[in-house]
Amino acid sequence: MISLMDHTPGQRQFVNIQKYKEYYMGKHGVPEAKMDKFIAMRLDNQRKNAVDNRQALVRLGQEKNISLASHDDATADHVDEAISEGVVLAEFPTTLNAAKKAHNNGLLVLMGAPNVVLGGSHSGNVSAMELVELDLVDIISSDYVPRSLLQSIFIISQQASKPLYEAIKYITLNPAKAISLDRQIGSLEIGKKADFITVHYDGVVPKLIEVYKQGDRVA
Repeated sequence: MISLMDHTPGQRQFVNIQKYKEYYMGKHGVPEAKMDKFIAMRLDNQRKNAVDNRQALVRLGQEKNISLASHDDATADHVDEAISEGVVLAEFPTTLNAAKKAHNNGLLVLMGAPNVVLGGSHSGNVSAMELVELDLVDIISSDYVPRSLLQSIFIISQQASKPLYEAIKYITLNPAKAISLDRQIGSLEIGKKADFITVHYDGVVPKLIEVYKQGDRVA
């Protein structure tokens, strides 16, 4: 899979440059003057390289039959661009409108598990749970907190009143479909790899108990 990303401040994930500055200055302790210089450099690089680099990656994906994802779409125009490029996955749309347009045009919509666990986006964008409750989400990703992936499924099952066997597809079968591997993985069926885990849930945090690879316990 190739994910088409542009994290230049002032668009997509951080439309508000001041929010971008606050987040990174607070997270990394960068002085404001240095942050301003960094932002100017990123904006200049984006103007020079973004279009050519994105087009080159799209061509590579098309030539090699690699699934393409569009990252942090915020507007209808972003989604239209993704559709024209043959993108199959809308990765972390930042607004309700972008998520709706992606879903209505057949793109698989992916949101982050940390967003679910926290109850909202750390950068002030649309809530993953809001999109789940509107049936606009197909896949949940671990994003920047791997252990949140499993926890998010139990939260979704409870808060969105979805049976666990349906909610689990957000992290198993649906992602496999997105990258055309659903004939091999994603569910327990005859002919597929028997890779799975067992879990204990105490009502607070799910705990991993066992790991199986192709039917054999490995941990």
